[in-house]
Amino acid sequence: MSEKLYHYSTFSKFINGISKTNSIRLSSILNVNDPLDYKDRVYRNHHLFKKGEGISIENLHKLTEEYKTTLNTKWITNCKIACFSTSNEENKLKGYQLANLWSYYAENHTGICIVLNKEKVVNYFKENFKLFHPLCEQVDYKDRLSYCSYKIDYTNNEIKGVLDNKSTLFFEKLKSWDREQEYRLICFSKNEFEYIPLEGMIEEIILGQKISLENQEIIKGKNLSINISKMNYFGGDGKFEKIAIKSNFWKEMAEIEKN
Repeated sequence: MSEKLYHYSTFSKFINGISKTNSIRLSSILNVNDPLDYKDRVYRNHHLFKKGEGISIENLHKLTEEYKTTLNTKWITNCKIACFSTSNEENKLKGYQLANLWSYYAENHTGICIVLNKEKVVNYFKENFKLFHPLCEQVDYKDRLSYCSYKIDYTNNEIKGVLDNKSTLFFEKLKSWDREQEYRLICFSKNEFEYIPLEGMIEEIILGQKISLENQEIIKGKNLSINISKMNYFGGDGKFEKIAIKSNFWKEMAEIEKN
């Protein structure tokens, strides 16, 4: 079975954006919701960089300050990101079973979760974004965030410095965020947005448990040639699981609600 990527969205963003353009948007990393992501570690923390080999203490501060300015004004400012979740075999949580993400990104369980073929998404991204230095990795959750390194040749080879420090800059978060099970696509572009077309990549649409019947019917009415499921919390055994929308379960639930 192929690996999956899971992208949570509000109903409105799905209908007016993702569904309309049939694409996932990469937008500025400046808008991420973690205050400790990239920002503070790059241009507020004076101890961000380790001492570089062959660099005197006297010159280290000047060089690293100049490089931090370059990172911020050129690379961070132009960094575009798309975020997904993956399944975690250790805690046995599938990427669509993350109740916190349903609450935060899918408007309190009234939105949707798009299930994508990971291999197809990543291959397309690497092949078609070569000019934008595409990066794609699982986020590593740590007790303490690591330092960036600095080498003298970064001054004349900026992208080398970015790539050498990619994990620290873009793929590390504190453990308090680990329930997001995040996987990121990163590229560098002066455009406001970049887009990944989803033709042939979507394997399933999962509706939130609290999605309105009206919005549910709108999605069903699009006649998407993919599976549509809906989340449900089974209080008796504590399971939070998806069930195919065509299942008799939902017909029986509708009858119960009527009575």
